[in-house]
Amino acid sequence: MASPAPKYYSERTAKNWSELKNLLLPLESNWGFRGQGDSSWNLETSLERAWRGQERDIAEKVAFAEYRRKASGLRGSRLTPTNSVSLLAEMQHFGAPTRLQDWTKSFYVAAYFAFETQRDAKEVAVWAIELAWLKGTALRKMQKADKTCRKLTIRDDLGTPHIVDHLILNNRASFVLPLTAFDMNERLGIQQGLFLCPGDVTKTFTANLLETDKAELAKKCLKFRLSMKCRAEVLADLRKMNISAATLFPGLDGFARSLNAELFLLSQNHPMLNKVRGGVKGALIYL
Repeated sequence: MASPAPKYYSERTAKNWSELKNLLLPLESNWGFRGQGDSSWNLETSLERAWRGQERDIAEKVAFAEYRRKASGLRGSRLTPTNSVSLLAEMQHFGAPTRLQDWTKSFYVAAYFAFETQRDAKEVAVWAIELAWLKGTALRKMQKADKTCRKLTIRDDLGTPHIVDHLILNNRASFVLPLTAFDMNERLGIQQGLFLCPGDVTKTFTANLLETDKAELAKKCLKFRLSMKCRAEVLADLRKMNISAATLFPGLDGFARSLNAELFLLSQNHPMLNKVRGGVKGALIYL
């Protein structure tokens, strides 16, 4: 298990699901959210988890080159990514280790991912971070590192091929940049997904975040805890909003995955369980 990260965020424990919603609702307009099934987990990228040692930049280059070389023969009818961000997004989508970290514009979606799987953890976490502030911080770092970025403003796209290929993938500055893929896949669209991308992959995601004003970071990066005992209440409420694995991951795999939560909710609903005991086929209409 990774060692605890330095404290760089503000933290609060919600008493119940209703309180958590009330805490998160005011943040919706320009914030990103991430749900984690164990409140003790650090904010890490999949590349960090896959490569714990030094020279993570070399590991990234190997994974990136190997994927680009071999994936073309496996895509079938899928469109080929048109730039590095889209290629990284595709890699992330299929489970390859990348520097990208999955976030969403919807705290409801984040809460679903936090509670989807039953874990031994006593508490889950829903993280929130202010995206415009994060982008502005990254822009200032870029402008110092590369003179071609000096005329850019907060309104500009900072995920262009020039910036990603020549600045980010070469690890020339430390920051965390919100990114979206231009040719977004179906799941990213449904999940209101975005990525947070560290500028220097030789450092951890947390170390990149810490390359800014610590007091300001604690105001812009928030962590909300909620007991795993609230799982049934949260999943049932989200189900009413049509938020489930079946809707977030369209297709047979998402539907099959959703049955885990469906069985859990059934186990918590004794009147419905009695109906199912009386005849499964007839009771399915109520599920």
